[in-house]
Amino acid sequence: MNHRKGQAEEISGNTSRIWNGIFVKMLFINLMISFATNMMNQLAPMYSYDLSGSNVLAGTTASIFALTCLIFKFVSAPALDSLNKKLILLGASAVMACAFVGYAFSYTVSMLIAFRLVQGAGQAFVTTGCLIIATNSLPNKKMATGIAYFSMTTAVCGAIAPALSLKLIDLIGYHYTFGILAAMMFLVILSFAFLKLEHKPVRKFRITLHSVIAKEAVLPAAILLIISLASSMPRAFLAISTRDTIGSDIGYFFTVSAIVMIFSRPITGRITDKIGIVKVMIPMIILTAASFVMIGFAATLPMYLAAAVVQAIGMGSIMPSIQATIMKSVPPDRRGSASSTTYIAADIGTLIGPAAGGYIIDRAGYSLTWYYTVIPLIVGLAAVILFRRRLQRLDANEETRVPGILQELSD
Repeated sequence: MNHRKGQAEEISGNTSRIWNGIFVKMLFINLMISFATNMMNQLAPMYSYDLSGSNVLAGTTASIFALTCLIFKFVSAPALDSLNKKLILLGASAVMACAFVGYAFSYTVSMLIAFRLVQGAGQAFVTTGCLIIATNSLPNKKMATGIAYFSMTTAVCGAIAPALSLKLIDLIGYHYTFGILAAMMFLVILSFAFLKLEHKPVRKFRITLHSVIAKEAVLPAAILLIISLASSMPRAFLAISTRDTIGSDIGYFFTVSAIVMIFSRPITGRITDKIGIVKVMIPMIILTAASFVMIGFAATLPMYLAAAVVQAIGMGSIMPSIQATIMKSVPPDRRGSASSTTYIAADIGTLIGPAAGGYIIDRAGYSLTWYYTVIPLIVGLAAVILFRRRLQRLDANEETRVPGILQELSD
């Protein structure tokens, strides 16, 4: 009886409750992972800049972990759909812990980049696996709401991690701070060890395009890629760009942004479940674009905080809504490929955004770069409008066929 109950909790649609045992445990694990990675995403480009004085290297250090994260996604999705999820996640979280230990002993940019690559390899499995397990424990009709709560753990970390990381390096320096983050990752390993998951093989382990990429989700994933490209910019460069004016107080930008997300994400998740993704995405992309214009104009902390509020409402609504649509576009036994598609799109955006941003900053300065960030958001908005019917069908989980571009435009 307990065996069947454990299986039922892990398979989407077999429960009517969002707050089931598996989901609650995954919230805690995701909270720890998000806290460590959020702090590292803030500190890595700053430490790289302090070591090298180069915005290009800072941007590369910020995004380079996405390279191995992207590469190993081609293994993680089929592995998680066919092999024992718990054992995979234990091994992957151990790899991430090794990377965080390595940060504590890094004294050159090359060492820092090397361990960022190691982190990406482990993170490819951990982030994908956590989303699969959490999603499979949710009822389909409450998917957007549940994912909004799941992603809210990242927002909670965002309320604390950036400001805390800046304060910690002032107090104890980079290396001891990295040591604290390594300890968090060891806590994640222990949490996975005590997570009770039933392994029920569905298919043999095979690495194919079908097992890695969910073709049904290519359209929303492409939009996610564009949005991720823009969203990666503040994490990489805002603290560096305001170091001489706002100082470590700019950490409050991320705190305010995260607090707003904590309250807005569950609301917009419920709204998305009721009115659909398109009616939510259009105004939220416009709000997000407006926030980057506000950052470009900002000169004082209150101006930055106002931009944080606007960006949190916009970006905080976009991400869980589009993630829910991607996960609903496939049956439960292919959630690995859907999760992989989600994170491949996000990783490509994260990889391109800061690297390209560092190049533009060196030539155009910070203010103009924030304005240029609006361009990909305009492209994303155009895609939502042009392919709105397709997005609506995917969100309603009505079909899995991918129509051609000309057919979609004719709709």
